[in-house]
Amino acid sequence: MFCLHAGKLNEDLCDRAERLKDKIIMFEMKEHRELNEGICLKYEEITETIRNTPETTEELVSLNQYIKITSDVTTRKLIDEIDEARCHLSFLLDYATLPFDDLKLNACVYHWPNNILAELEDSRTHLVTMKEQAQDFLQNRVLEFHQRLKDLDKEIRVFEKKDVITTEEIKNNVRNLTQITANLEAAVTEQEVKEVFGRIHTHTVMLSILKLRYPNHMEYRYTPDIPQGINNEQNLLEMEQRQYPLLQTLIAGKLPYEQLWTTALNFQSMSEEWMNGPFLHLDAEKISDDLDIMHGTMLELTESFLDRVGPYRVAKSFKRKIEKFKQHLPILKTICNPAIKDRHWEAISGVVGFAVTSNASRSLQDMLDLGISKFSDKVHILCQQWMTSKCFLMTTSLRHRL
Repeated sequence: MFCLHAGKLNEDLCDRAERLKDKIIMFEMKEHRELNEGICLKYEEITETIRNTPETTEELVSLNQYIKITSDVTTRKLIDEIDEARCHLSFLLDYATLPFDDLKLNACVYHWPNNILAELEDSRTHLVTMKEQAQDFLQNRVLEFHQRLKDLDKEIRVFEKKDVITTEEIKNNVRNLTQITANLEAAVTEQEVKEVFGRIHTHTVMLSILKLRYPNHMEYRYTPDIPQGINNEQNLLEMEQRQYPLLQTLIAGKLPYEQLWTTALNFQSMSEEWMNGPFLHLDAEKISDDLDIMHGTMLELTESFLDRVGPYRVAKSFKRKIEKFKQHLPILKTICNPAIKDRHWEAISGVVGFAVTSNASRSLQDMLDLGISKFSDKVHILCQQWMTSKCFLMTTSLRHRL
């Protein structure tokens, strides 16, 4: 008969079972701790986000949407995670002794649901106040915008009676119209831009309340307003969008005055250079094209300004000046031709009956003072003959190639 002594084996099996139990418990404690830390981290991120002070209307709307999603969806998912953590804790309380830090972490997890509800409610209240302030600020801004349009309308109407055509007055009118154009462009941008948003002017009282509640989680600073789209702001703040037909009316109404005085200034300054500057550096063909454009503009404006005496008088006056200058084009095209040689000048001298020469400083006015305009038809015919000659065409072609 045999007797098997299994005491040692049983002790070894018991030790192994104990170590396996400890390993399972440690694994569960680690899993439970990581789950709790993840839950707390998510709550902390929510708290940090909803405590931020939105600086733009877009941020305000975005934060409001974030709070809604957090209340309706995120917090419910976190409650499910807390229920899972509760199951882990129930197991650990039966088989393990939790360290103080884990007990403290568990308590924090179970307090978060009530704490986050209070945080969300406070944030909703603050956002409602800030939204009302933003709406008030935008409403005032809309009134200011409308007033600026009315002021611009008055500035444009001043040009209905302007008829002084001194150089200084023309320059002053162009400067004023340039500023009006810049203001209208800024108004269009302010009404329609969607990419840039303005800072919200938060009242001092509101900032004080927020600072008392969240002394460590917010930045407090006053930021000046920057250009923003009124229409987009109204859309974000759920306000009725207003239309501004006056803006387009002003843009259309300003255009003829801008054309009038800009063309007048261009002709006045350019004709001075064409008449008194060295003609050897002038491009007669380009001058002819520029005069055609200016004349066409003034012709259209004389028809547009029939009911406005001052602008009509200015347009008609410059139309006549342009027509008068165009009479010099045949002479200008002749003397400005780069292919003309000394022999051609001698031929011109033979036509007009006196010596005509060119030099680097001679101007169109010098030629007119010589009386060459009296022979413009003959000079023009002579020039046409040169321009159709084989030698002249070869010279011109070679010059263009170079």
